[in-house]
Amino acid sequence: MDLIKQPDQTLEDYVDQVITNNQTIFNNVIKPVIDQTQTLVVIEDTIKSAKKQHSDVNKAIKEISGQRKQAKKDWLGKYQNYESTVMSWEKQLKAVNAGLQEQIDYFAEQELEKRRKMVQDLINVLASERDEPQEVLDRFVIDEKRYITKKQSKLELERKIVEDFELIEQQLRNDELAYRLINQEAESLGLDSKPYIDAYDDLLVKDVNSPINTMHNDIRRIEDEKKKHQEALARFKAVSDKKAIDSETGETKDLLTTTLELTGTLDQLKELRKFIDNAGITYKELK
Repeated sequence: MDLIKQPDQTLEDYVDQVITNNQTIFNNVIKPVIDQTQTLVVIEDTIKSAKKQHSDVNKAIKEISGQRKQAKKDWLGKYQNYESTVMSWEKQLKAVNAGLQEQIDYFAEQELEKRRKMVQDLINVLASERDEPQEVLDRFVIDEKRYITKKQSKLELERKIVEDFELIEQQLRNDELAYRLINQEAESLGLDSKPYIDAYDDLLVKDVNSPINTMHNDIRRIEDEKKKHQEALARFKAVSDKKAIDSETGETKDLLTTTLELTGTLDQLKELRKFIDNAGITYKELK
């Protein structure tokens, strides 16, 4: 059969022969077997020839299947050897190239570090010339894109540094005004200004209205909580000399009696009386 690889044939020649002459091989080798097998009608007179034909077809299938599997095995074996060899070359090239990239990256970082130092020195010189306070320097941030990664002249760098100095100076003035407004508002509301100043400092976009609005919200919250607390206290009504009951929940509490001597202005005592009334506390004057 033309499908059988000859001993003197290379694998490449054999496979190429089958692919190139596939139609001829099919017509001369495979199709006659198919036609002969399809024309057989199994009856008593043909049963022996049918069995022989069936056996012959099985042998043909086994033969060409074995040839195909061996060709695949040989071909894959050669490919695996080829792949292993080429991959080892790739690995060596990648390793040496990675080492070179490390050197390139190190050199680039060294150049950036030199530039960072140069920019920082320039900032210090200009700050000294302009007599900038330490607070300005503390707030100055060297933006990498603005100052480092982009190549630019010393004159351009100086212009940008001065721009940032002026922005920081303006922000400091704005902050000083904001702190004063926050302190004034906190004092008028009877609040500690520090947490609101801290909140202002944490803002990405500075807006003095934000902490001031928070103050008023806190005052409203405190007043609401105080009102709810007083309402809860006022719900307790005395049902005896020793017990009071919550008119809504039914909760009971013991009644306590105490004697106080109060000293204050008339206005203060009036405010205290209002608070006592709102809390639902009963009282009487002592003669």
